[in-house]
Amino acid sequence: MARGADIKKIKEPTTEDIAKQLDALKSDMKELSDTLAALGKAKGEELSNEAKAKANAAVAKGNEELERLRGHAQTLNDDAREYVNKNPATSLGIAAAVGFAVGLLTSRR
Repeated sequence: MARGADIKKIKEPTTEDIAKQLDALKSDMKELSDTLAALGKAKGEELSNEAKAKANAAVAKGNEELERLRGHAQTLNDDAREYVNKNPATSLGIAAAVGFAVGLLTSRR
């Protein structure tokens, strides 16, 4: 019977008690919401900075490759000019043969 006496001693919640608990719950939910928002913002900034760093690295690598290819193209151009200057008749014959071959390939019959 001691349990029955203990149960009777428990106070019935009033609307005021429920209102206080709801206010506390609202306050806790607001704090949680603010914490999650701050965490999301910080994580978003972190990811944005990582993406910017990777993009900058890719641009730098692309620029290095572009410069390497420009140098290679310039070397090939210089070599071709030198060959044409040293062998004009051969160069003219090669150009005519290539032109003839392209003409054959692109003509419609």
